Amino acid sequence: MSKFNYRFESIKKIKDSLEKKAAKELAEIDAFIERQRQEYNQVVERGNNTKRDISHEKLSSFELKFIKGYEEDLKQQLLLIKLKINQLELKKDEKMIELVQKSKENKMFGTLKENHLEIFQLNENKIEMDSINEMATQKYIRGNR
Repeated sequence: MSKFNYRFESIKKIKDSLEKKAAKELAEIDAFIERQRQEYNQVVERGNNTKRDISHEKLSSFELKFIKGYEEDLKQQLLLIKLKINQLELKKDEKMIELVQKSKENKMFGTLKENHLEIFQLNENKIEMDSINEMATQKYIRGNR
């Protein structure tokens, strides 16, 4: 019996590695989004702490001006972080679509391999049956002589 040799094995290996790479990139984007969300929460917490700290004190006009500037800076940081998160979410969606496509391609090559293996096994069984029939015919002919 001969060995099954899948002619698209090298392509399947490449497709596997591309799928793994896309999954890794997606995981990296998810981790980066999570870090950005944590940073967003930290900035919100800093703003809340500042408001809480200054609510009990009497402040001069200079201090009020400084605090207003600080609050505006925090708002800008929050806006930038939200923008970055939205961009990352779009990138994540693109990677998800890419990963789904690569998974479909990989599954298609897996199915193709199974089909080729099945055809190979049918051919091998046919060859084996032919050789068994040939041996049986030869034994029958020898037995009748």
